[in-house]
Amino acid sequence: MKYSVLNLGCKVNRVESDHFERMFHSRALVPSDPGDADIIIVNTCTVTGDAEKKARRLARSAVRANDRAHIIITGCASAIAPDVFEAMSERITVVSKHDIDAYLEGLFPIPCMNSANGDVLSAAEDEMPPEGGYMPSRSRVGVKIQDGCDNECSYCIVCKARGASYSIGHDKVLAEIELLVDSGIKEILLTGIDLGAYNDDGYSLDALLRMALDATASPDDGCPPRFRISSIEPTSITDGLISLIKESKGRICRHLHIPLQSGSDKVLTEMCRHYSVAEYASLIAKLKREIPEISITTDIIVGFPGETESDFEATLDLAKKCAFSNIHVFPYSPRALTVAAERQDQIAPDVKVSRARKLRALASRLRDEDAISREGTTELFCVQEDGNMMSESYYEHRAPAGVAEGALLEMTFVVSRRRAGSTLLECEHDE
Repeated sequence: MKYSVLNLGCKVNRVESDHFERMFHSRALVPSDPGDADIIIVNTCTVTGDAEKKARRLARSAVRANDRAHIIITGCASAIAPDVFEAMSERITVVSKHDIDAYLEGLFPIPCMNSANGDVLSAAEDEMPPEGGYMPSRSRVGVKIQDGCDNECSYCIVCKARGASYSIGHDKVLAEIELLVDSGIKEILLTGIDLGAYNDDGYSLDALLRMALDATASPDDGCPPRFRISSIEPTSITDGLISLIKESKGRICRHLHIPLQSGSDKVLTEMCRHYSVAEYASLIAKLKREIPEISITTDIIVGFPGETESDFEATLDLAKKCAFSNIHVFPYSPRALTVAAERQDQIAPDVKVSRARKLRALASRLRDEDAISREGTTELFCVQEDGNMMSESYYEHRAPAGVAEGALLEMTFVVSRRRAGSTLLECEHDE
């Protein structure tokens, strides 16, 4: 049988889709295009209105791809509106993230394979791929350690789609990490919906990271992997975590993505964010003081209901003060079933577009300044399967010809100028 996995959304979704592919591989299914697949999984996202529209389009395209595939819809969009997806085709089954492993195991029990006519056939042991034998076709691989969220930000639907926060057992996480390292993976991204909420019987995120560092300190090739922390809330960054990143000397990437969302205390309160502007600014100052090489990226929402021009100016001022190396700018998108969507003081679309444009211009300038500050410094880049490579500080660059995929390569930053005047961070390989 043949399968196809179609993915949308965040890094957590990407890790979950990798897991689906691995389950299929262990059951002797073969990857294919949707048009030739017997089973298609569509992993959906609903973080914005646009994301939900994309999820519906992708589901419809799966239905049109062929007239026989069994189509499974999972993910956040289908959790919020299962009826919408089920109405698209009788071949669609909506399955929640909590139930999908059991559902797939019911369809394809090991050590058996399904024949084309649906009969269950015994598979000879030597015909079955070993458990864990499948690796994602990427050199930088994610591991999900946490799911769900208890924060209930007033603009966000994800807490309703994903449910309450829970943590994956540390033994299971460490076993997956060791499998990846044994397979030659050199950059492992720890992911979660609220990553910093990780707590497995008293094992916090920094405790888990310390165990992961110890468990992978001496791989067979002598080159230990590095770990990257996915998006993490400012309230979850402890002194212990800061010290561990500092002590690891790059084995935990000196790059953190810390969502800000707004530089106005009024807006932060109305968003139900659990920190003030002063607390956020103090955290960024501490990180840069303790780890001078650190790269800090962020998310900012513009045009939140009731956001005034002075609120927006305060956001610009805080972004300058924090000197982010990159900003993901999101014009506010109302999500049904959230508090913010019910407000009567929605911001006009043209105002949101204008503010997003101004913030993106500032983001570009701050990235240029960060690039210039790194000239002459060296970092390890992880060579990717697409011929590019990613630096510790999250700059992407074309990899030198002939370098093995997955390698960690030491490079020196060299700043050059594009014709338009923006800064381009080049690299030189230290032979």
